[in-house]
Amino acid sequence: MTAERLQVVKLLVSSVMPLAILTVVVLGVILFGITTATESAAVGAAGAFLLALQARTLDWQRTKEAVFLTAKTTAMVCWLFVGSALFSAVFAILGGQALVEQWVLALDLTPVQFMILSQAIIFILGWPLEWTEIIIIFVPIFLPMLHHFDIDPILWGVLVFVNLQAAFLSPPVAMSAYYLKGGVAAAGDPQPDIRGHDALHADRHSLHDHDVYLAGHDALAARISLRLTACCGGATAPPI
Repeated sequence: MTAERLQVVKLLVSSVMPLAILTVVVLGVILFGITTATESAAVGAAGAFLLALQARTLDWQRTKEAVFLTAKTTAMVCWLFVGSALFSAVFAILGGQALVEQWVLALDLTPVQFMILSQAIIFILGWPLEWTEIIIIFVPIFLPMLHHFDIDPILWGVLVFVNLQAAFLSPPVAMSAYYLKGGVAAAGDPQPDIRGHDALHADRHSLHDHDVYLAGHDALAARISLRLTACCGGATAPPI
């Protein structure tokens, strides 16, 4: 392996490893029973805070923006829960849940047929609806029937969550695709940069003047990153 390729590998490792370690820690504290899923989210937030602090990209403006966006998203999800819970309560009071239960039981399905039917309905609902509406409105309709068909609720719940993830990634709606699109730059736009501050600072100077002399470790890293960015954007990069 040449020195240039070794340097590229080092840059990739330094960019990916912190996030990989944070992911392993967040999942590990759940799997080993150290924290609940909600508490592990706090662990992930604290880890991300430390990573931003280590990368020297943390300032008061970004902290305030992160807190505001978190509060905004949390409030939106809470109102989704409120609306879904109200709809589910009215639907049950008016007899809709009992009507659906009687209809399903009248079909005289086997446990396997009921499992396939319920998962297919949830899969189709996963296209236009968020997971909160499905969990609060439609899951309570199927839960009372699990005992009749002698189906383990934990197994059924795991299949529901796997099914929802597949639905969010499937056309015609594919809601997760919109989230992924938010992290991908459009054609011709600057690519998202996840490198360190020093390398980014050096790249900006190099883009203005390709003849700028960059020496040392940071210079080599900046030039390699510049070539990678130029290859994606179609620009002409200076030789390393």
